[in-house]
Amino acid sequence: MTKNLKSALAKLDRPPSGQNWVRYNFPEELKTTQAIVSFVLGIPRISYVTGTKVIKDRIELGINLETALSAVRGSGSAFARAHSEKYVRAFFDYDEKRGLSDSRGGFEVGNTFFQVARDVRVPVTPTSVVLRNGKLIPIFVCGWATNPLTLF
Repeated sequence: MTKNLKSALAKLDRPPSGQNWVRYNFPEELKTTQAIVSFVLGIPRISYVTGTKVIKDRIELGINLETALSAVRGSGSAFARAHSEKYVRAFFDYDEKRGLSDSRGGFEVGNTFFQVARDVRVPVTPTSVVLRNGKLIPIFVCGWATNPLTLF
């Protein structure tokens, strides 16, 4: 087996987080297979890791937009910085309506996994957890341009 094929197949042993893994699941087995093959062979061009960390700081520490944008402009892939900036701005717009950063947040839940096969576990860890009306609410933030999810 070639090195490239081995590294591509190794991605199956380290699936993406739950909020991204769900995008590869469909009622039709063939469509699911095609989506997983695309994941295995694909190379993500943009990572929102820096933006997600900044969003977590907004929720838990209440940082302002200027501080958040400064953080994403100064770290992560140079190619992804403009995308992360849009991602962070979109969250701030959403937060203005929903008030997530007004909630008490920052509750550690640790890593949780969803078992999809005997040896494959999908990490399911919220961006943050806030307390609202006496309930702990997990917050999952996704840098998607569209929401392709169905009830399935």
